[in-house]
Amino acid sequence: LLSFDDAPCSSFSVIFEFSLPLFIDPPLTPRSAVRLAALNALPYSARTVPDFIKRTRDVSTEVRSRAFCILLKDNPISVLSHDDLVQVVRSGISERTAEVKETFDLLICTTVLASVNGDITKILGRVNVRTNEELCCQVIRVILENTQTLLACAYNHTVPAEGKDFGKCAEREDPTGLAIMVKIANTKAHATFETHTYQELTAELALFWRLYCEHVSSPEDTIDITLPDISAVCVLIRKHAGDIFISRQLVLLGKHMDFGDEIGRTNMSSLLREMLPVAAKASDELSAAILSVLRNIYPNEDELNGVVSEVIADAREPLEETCGKVAEGEAEVQVWRCCCTITKLLLQAASKRTHEDPILGGLLKSVVLPAVTHVNPAVREGGVSCLGLFCLLHLKPAQDYLFLFVRVLQHDTSPLKMLALKALFDMAVAFGSTSLGIPDALPTQTPTSVAASSEQSEGEKALDEMVHFLGHPEELGITDGNNIAAEGFAKLFYVGALKCCALLSKLSVVFFDPRSCDRLKQCLNVFFITYAFSRRSHRSHQDLLVGCFMQTIRAVLTFNFVNKQQFQQQQQQQQQQQQQEQQQQQQQQ
Repeated sequence: LLSFDDAPCSSFSVIFEFSLPLFIDPPLTPRSAVRLAALNALPYSARTVPDFIKRTRDVSTEVRSRAFCILLKDNPISVLSHDDLVQVVRSGISERTAEVKETFDLLICTTVLASVNGDITKILGRVNVRTNEELCCQVIRVILENTQTLLACAYNHTVPAEGKDFGKCAEREDPTGLAIMVKIANTKAHATFETHTYQELTAELALFWRLYCEHVSSPEDTIDITLPDISAVCVLIRKHAGDIFISRQLVLLGKHMDFGDEIGRTNMSSLLREMLPVAAKASDELSAAILSVLRNIYPNEDELNGVVSEVIADAREPLEETCGKVAEGEAEVQVWRCCCTITKLLLQAASKRTHEDPILGGLLKSVVLPAVTHVNPAVREGGVSCLGLFCLLHLKPAQDYLFLFVRVLQHDTSPLKMLALKALFDMAVAFGSTSLGIPDALPTQTPTSVAASSEQSEGEKALDEMVHFLGHPEELGITDGNNIAAEGFAKLFYVGALKCCALLSKLSVVFFDPRSCDRLKQCLNVFFITYAFSRRSHRSHQDLLVGCFMQTIRAVLTFNFVNKQQFQQQQQQQQQQQQQEQQQQQQQQ
């Protein structure tokens, strides 16, 4: 059959007919033995690689195991393109069957690693660490978790890699540190990170060292190793400050360091405080990494809040120089966004006892509330996010600032409405809707005049705005709002915060609406089942479902369903516009 693959295109029909049993869709799929036999006999080439990759997701464990062996062991991985290799690795990493997962792990730790002479960075380079960081992290963890097995195979010369010898590879200069692992496994000696030899770091090497430090510092690991010198790592971070990815990996090394050394602790603290305002303008991930290490340096939350507030105060100096004038320049907008980003990261990890903290209270008055009322939508977006996080710390601020979220839902732009809607549902789930003054049912009569609407409480207005997003998304111009509102109301019903037939009927109509996305339908499908049969009050839940049945039938029969194809086209146009806006923002950054 391999000769047919090299023949003219007319001969490809032979291979196609032979490989047909591999990808027949159910229910016509043949028995697994047929697929396994076809898999073993099918010629391996660039033209048939997609068939083998598809079999890594076969329903049969034998077929999946054999497909991984063919792709990673029986043939060189150089045949696989970047996209093909990513698909194979992602299928193996996400494998749930223990037998198949063990086969995949063994292939990665022996054959694949031996094919690159033990250089893990070459594997990471093929997968591309910058675009598939989490996948590369899982590959590194697989290799490190099986280090002892790997080393045993190397020194017993049992690695099935066509003459490759892991022992000899490890004895040579090895930039990934495999030689260090060999030395540890054999001599049980202390190993040190020779950071001065890694001044020219690559993205792959930086990621490997971060995962290696995480591995050797875990409680389950028995390797005794000296982590890198803090001051030396600070030098490396400064050297690679222009590369966000490498900088983040080096900063995250600090999560596994011992800051008992006062000099190293001071050097790292001053460096991170210097980097934080710059990182907040460039990368949220790098900013989050810096905050996580600062928490290790300052385990006391009050001390950490004081340090971060000083950073924010220094970043706000250009705003103070404007003497209260409205910030209009792009530079001043960037300063506001920087301050909001740092405040947001600080509030995400704050404990609920700190809502009355004077430092956080000062940030609320000096950063959050002015940002919410700013003229620039990008600044308001950061302010609304911070205000939502601050209100989750305690019931009192949630009650005090409920009206601000209602105003955003009534008058602001679509992205800000989505943030305010999420914040309202989060607060209602955390503290209970009635504690916020939000009724647990819709009013029997809706206000028909401006005067009647003005007499409503803020909680009633909030409920009206939240229910409004369960309406027709094509009329609102917001498709995400319908999803957020439906999921939010489902949570409130499930925790017992709502008991309203009319709202439950609206959720049922959303479930049957053909415009609803698959994810939302799956969410509501799970909700209705668990709501009816879980918890002790399932009988009252069932009675509520029965009570809304006729309302749902009438609503569905009279519902004006728009053309689904037209609605999907509108969604695609909105998605394209959002992608273009994101690309423009990335180019500006």
